[in-house]
Amino acid sequence: MGEVQKPSRPVANHNSNKDLEHLSHMADYIVNQRVSKNTQKSYNLALSKLRNFRLSYKLKQHWPVQVNDLLNFIAFCQYRVFWGTISYYISGVSYHHEIQGIQDTTKFLKGKASKGIKNSRRKRYDIRALITAQLLSDIIGCLDKACTTL
Repeated sequence: MGEVQKPSRPVANHNSNKDLEHLSHMADYIVNQRVSKNTQKSYNLALSKLRNFRLSYKLKQHWPVQVNDLLNFIAFCQYRVFWGTISYYISGVSYHHEIQGIQDTTKFLKGKASKGIKNSRRKRYDIRALITAQLLSDIIGCLDKACTTL
């Protein structure tokens, strides 16, 4: 450590690189403790999926992620995974933006994409017939033909 001197005269600190390296490792550790190991793995998977998407469509790997790139990534994922997974991917991108101190543009897109995907997916209708009293009576009447006791 340097000595205390008058404010007008800076003190050289020969150990600053070593100290900063240690502090940098400690800062990384503290930030990484913010989320669980499983969340870190999921976020890394999200970044990997985004990277592969960008590579396959020959998009630049710039940060922050361009809005159009993120929208296209969401569209790409729509028919491959459930919305919950897409939402997690976007959260991973958002977390990366936050950690890097980059302006995060994902919140608005996440909300709008969620509504759009939910509206665009067809509702599944239950085509099963109701079991009426008559149908139940008919089933019970046939049990002796279908089942035998040992």
